[in-house]
Amino acid sequence: EYDLSNKTIVPFVTNGGSSMSGTEEDMRNYLADKNVTVLDGLAVSRDDIEEDQSETVSNWLSELGFLN
Repeated sequence: EYDLSNKTIVPFVTNGGSSMSGTEEDMRNYLADKNVTVLDGLAVSRDDIEEDQSETVSNWLSELGFLN
């Protein structure tokens, strides 16, 4: 078990069509008493994975404030 207290989690997944399937909300609920921040995640569908996703990832990271 890891101590995630006062940490920030940035979820990202590839998937077969189920996207995040409530994972972000589940993480927020499960970790609510640990003072953990769960940011909005990125889900890339298997239908899109063969295409270059660098712009998608860059836009997502910019929205989160990780890129200028």
